[in-house]
Amino acid sequence: MQPSYYLPPEWVPQHAILLGWPIASTDWSKQMPAVENLYLQLMALITPYERVLLITPLDQHLYVRQRLTQAGLPLERIALINAPYDDTWLRDTGPITVWDQHNQPVFIDFEFNGWGQKHPFDQDNLMTRHLLQTESFKSLYQTQKAQTLLPGFVLEGGSIEVNGEGLLLTSKQCLLNPNRGVRTENEMTEHLKRVLGVNEVLWVTQGHVEGDDTDSHIDTLARFTSEKQVCYQSCDEVDYPGFAGLKQLEQELQTLMNPRGIELVALPWPDACYSPEGSRMAATYVNFLIMNQQIIVPQSDVPQDAIAIARLKSCFPNRKVVGLNCRPLIRQGGSLHCITMQLPAGRG
Repeated sequence: MQPSYYLPPEWVPQHAILLGWPIASTDWSKQMPAVENLYLQLMALITPYERVLLITPLDQHLYVRQRLTQAGLPLERIALINAPYDDTWLRDTGPITVWDQHNQPVFIDFEFNGWGQKHPFDQDNLMTRHLLQTESFKSLYQTQKAQTLLPGFVLEGGSIEVNGEGLLLTSKQCLLNPNRGVRTENEMTEHLKRVLGVNEVLWVTQGHVEGDDTDSHIDTLARFTSEKQVCYQSCDEVDYPGFAGLKQLEQELQTLMNPRGIELVALPWPDACYSPEGSRMAATYVNFLIMNQQIIVPQSDVPQDAIAIARLKSCFPNRKVVGLNCRPLIRQGGSLHCITMQLPAGRG
């Protein structure tokens, strides 16, 4: 009998947050001090509420421990894990955790191809299987052998959003892109239903944030904040190259969500942020991190930061909502949600 799986939404209780320490061989090489400091600040926000599993090359363990100690972080709340990697976007290379009909965790190891072979990916494609062999990971779930599922197709964690009640939201620009493998909408829909245990896949076709090279991951555009609420990245800058697409995304979300009784919450459009090289950075407030008791919102040091926090407080009234300046991350095309992966403690 084919097992049925359940992918919990991100607001269910979590064991830990998975991170990968930035190293010079990754695309952080031009801004190592800044991004290291950001990771330390992020862990200072996470560790009062959850543990951190921090993936680090073995030859970096001593250095990383020194940095953690110097920052005053609680080492007992941070487990260092040795694994090789091409980069640190763990949302897309780490395991996606589903639960089977016996309420046991199953860790999905999707294929990863560097966002359509745009970047090196050989080590990142092995990330999940390396991680599942470590004692630190297995101890979270009190198992000697993690149950794994290899679906055999390309999918990144940032490309899907679920509400825990059977709905999955995703983007055709990404999942149906030929660079992820040639599949029809019907084929991919059936794959997602089978592997992730959802009843219905809601497809959007529009929306893009300049500087994002994921082919429009949904976590840059729209996120479930509860079973009956979705927040999305609005845009009021008419001269912005992606203005029309983001407006069309808003209309698509209204068409999809209104008949289902799902409320839409618009997050503000941030003032333009530019890298030292002069290129516009992919700033979006949608790429926030949901944790036990806390939401961390990416900030760009612009006036709209406070508005974004206020709106997300209305979405998560029972959780603390804090901001973190993420300019080093958005300079590389991602943000908080992209560098993290939650490890859920149960079905919720």
